[in-house]
Amino acid sequence: MSLSNKKNKLLDESEIKEKIHFIENNFLNFDSTYEVITQDELNAKVRRYGELELSENTEKKDIDEYIYWNYVALEQSNVKQKDDIFAKLENALDVLSTRDLKKYFKSSSVLKYARSKKYYDRSLEVIRQFADDFSKINEDNFVSSCVPVYIPSAITFFVDQLFIDGTPNWQDLSSISRLFLMPIKYFEEQLQIQIDDYDDEENILYLESLRTIFESSFNVYHPSLIYAEASSVIKGVPGNVAYRIGNAYMRGKDLPLDKSKARQWFSYGMVVGDPFCTMAFIVYFLDLSIDSEMESESELTDLYTLLINCFALVRYIKTTKEQHFLSFEPVCGKGKDLEEQCLFNILALLNSLKFDCDYESVPFSMPMEIFDDFLDILIENLQESPKSYRLKAAVALFLEITGTLEDDPDLLNEIALALDLNLNKETEISDFLFDFIKEGLKEKDSYSLSAYVCLFCLYKGSFDKIPKKYLHVLAKQGYAKASFLLGNLVLEEHGPDDSALSYWEQAAEQGSSFALLNIALGAVINNDMDKAEAYATRAINYGNILGYYVLYKVYESSNSKLAHTYLRYAAEYIFPDAIEEYKHLKATGAYCPLPFMQLIEEMEELAEDNPQACLILCDMYHSGIFLPANVEKAFEYQQKAILNGYTSFFGYYQSMYKNAFPLDTPQSSYFPTFRKSLNISFNFMMDDKDDSAHDNSPAIYKMKDIINKLVAGKTQLEKDITYNLYHSEFWANTPSLKKKQLKGMDVKPDYQLLSNLRKNLVKGAYSVCFNNISEKQLEDSKKVLSLCDRLNEVKTKSSSDFDLVSAFMFIRSYSMPPSYNVFKEKIMKGKFSGSIISCLFTAMDFSLLSCEDCNIAVKDRSTDNEPLDSDVFVSNIVQ
Repeated sequence: MSLSNKKNKLLDESEIKEKIHFIENNFLNFDSTYEVITQDELNAKVRRYGELELSENTEKKDIDEYIYWNYVALEQSNVKQKDDIFAKLENALDVLSTRDLKKYFKSSSVLKYARSKKYYDRSLEVIRQFADDFSKINEDNFVSSCVPVYIPSAITFFVDQLFIDGTPNWQDLSSISRLFLMPIKYFEEQLQIQIDDYDDEENILYLESLRTIFESSFNVYHPSLIYAEASSVIKGVPGNVAYRIGNAYMRGKDLPLDKSKARQWFSYGMVVGDPFCTMAFIVYFLDLSIDSEMESESELTDLYTLLINCFALVRYIKTTKEQHFLSFEPVCGKGKDLEEQCLFNILALLNSLKFDCDYESVPFSMPMEIFDDFLDILIENLQESPKSYRLKAAVALFLEITGTLEDDPDLLNEIALALDLNLNKETEISDFLFDFIKEGLKEKDSYSLSAYVCLFCLYKGSFDKIPKKYLHVLAKQGYAKASFLLGNLVLEEHGPDDSALSYWEQAAEQGSSFALLNIALGAVINNDMDKAEAYATRAINYGNILGYYVLYKVYESSNSKLAHTYLRYAAEYIFPDAIEEYKHLKATGAYCPLPFMQLIEEMEELAEDNPQACLILCDMYHSGIFLPANVEKAFEYQQKAILNGYTSFFGYYQSMYKNAFPLDTPQSSYFPTFRKSLNISFNFMMDDKDDSAHDNSPAIYKMKDIINKLVAGKTQLEKDITYNLYHSEFWANTPSLKKKQLKGMDVKPDYQLLSNLRKNLVKGAYSVCFNNISEKQLEDSKKVLSLCDRLNEVKTKSSSDFDLVSAFMFIRSYSMPPSYNVFKEKIMKGKFSGSIISCLFTAMDFSLLSCEDCNIAVKDRSTDNEPLDSDVFVSNIVQ
């Protein structure tokens, strides 16, 4: 489906929205049933809630209803009605703000006071006095006293009215913004963020506060990040009403579905201190580009910052006796304790980073370093929520990863006493932790089972030793590794039968690449090469590089050149069987890969004494286009280029090479390790010849031949590599190639389409692609639209990227209401293909948001997989 009409004219926004809705609805394959409010229903609501005579004595809940329904009426009214409705909203916000701030001035109206030029200087003084009283903070004692960071909605209304006419006084506005943003900087100091070049003004709370409340300053200092359209937020609206308005936009109920406006309202609600808005912002819009431990520190810190502040908000409203200017209830629908939910998510995040993602450290402080009484808070919440099995599981793992029980043995007794647990002097810490989660195990609580797996592997043995009774429960709950292992165990005990193969098939559908691989091997043994090729490709799509060796076996008889090329790729990953066969074929002269690979190997021979060939191979391994990306080999060819006479980029090489030596220490042997000496330029050791003195033509001509052979290739492998090459910097930076226009290069392969779409969904840019929040994201949105256009044509429906796209589309689509429950079911699949964000969101729980979900029915899809034959032997590869 194209985003232009039959006459090749660009579609207008409404037509594009309609097409995207059609595409997304078909891709997600679900029916959403929700009722859009009719004009008659809206009029009735306004008559009931929106026409009260408001006064200082009007109950807060009545004013909330008044604001909400008048805002809905404002957004759906004609131009003539808007001024009258807006005046009603201003009046309601004035009543609330005046009530909250009456301590600071005698006026009966904040609105009139702020708009009076006569009281301008006095207004500034009032705001400063309020800031001093409200913050009650200093650098030494801030979060430890459970003071969260937020800007009261009454103050946002006051400031907005103060600067409503004309250009604001920049000096005054800057002064006020500093007063209310300074606590965020203290908050960051408490978190002890340890990220190189981290700018505290890039912190998510700081940015969103500046963007939402002080947008005039934000637009000056961050012009590339401003909203593409004016914000729909009306300052002064209480946080709980902001959440309600954001949900209405998010789901298209009461208000037209508009994710950009939903983002604006959730951001505002988060800034004025509503934890529900904070959770909604995390789930629907926060940049979650957490792909690796080395590249995700800022995004991970933003997530942790919001979770900590969310918990501090709830804790603050439960413990403070002073006026807090917050508008949410600590106990929400169905009797769920909001503090328990927020506390659980903090612990779940930290536990998952350690146990699921193998993080050795995190770039921020642990909770007990932020809250002085955090361990007391844990015990208190355990007492208040005795049936919260997930909280017990999270606490057990948290105590383990922090070593708290070892450092403070008395805490063991405190917890046992508080929860009425049996404890004696001989009780080991491990026994206590297992006993701590046993009730959750009896109830088959998924979080308790996950905790059991972590503790078992830590104290009792490897995963394959877990008792079968738990493996069966884990398998039913979507734990791919358990299903895979059950297939192994049945295979060992009974040989290949229907029962064993059903577990493998279940594991494959749950995202186990090893199950896919073993089914592929079984198909090879059974000489079913079509099935073997399909499953091996799926295994590769889930990151299992052993699939290349299976593809070698698949094509060994039918296409030896393609088979040998896949064998070379398998050997690149140091797979012993592949290396042995690769060497054997080379030694016997039988090795004959596709022409482009043959030329690459000739380039490797040329690189023995040609520095240009070394640099080309270095680029190949660095880019991962022609060969699998390999930093070690790229580094090795850099070194070879220097040894063969290239010196111009020695400084770049040297800056990395110095890290190969030990840290600077007193000389303990004849050879010193003083790294700083490697910072000195070595030019004085080199002669005057430059790199151009070498004959580069053999390597350059060889590279041209490689490219020509790729472009002429007929296999899908060659076409995919050509596409990557055509869209790479290598092609763009090579004059002779840049002029070449290849046919078909505007149609992305499935994996590239899914990869780009996944990045935009996880980044939080996709759902706001029309009314975008930054110029950079606006550029991304064009890519998203082109991807969306072909989304239903994707044939690769079994890959880690496809799973993540399928999951995140349920909460971050452009045109469909979200369904957190379906997202939660689907995101677990990514956990077993190495996705960090899948691990984190499987561990955490934001189900409080799901009570707002519309009724959604996911349609059944017929599986694309053939039934497995019971007589196929499946190789027993232990994961």
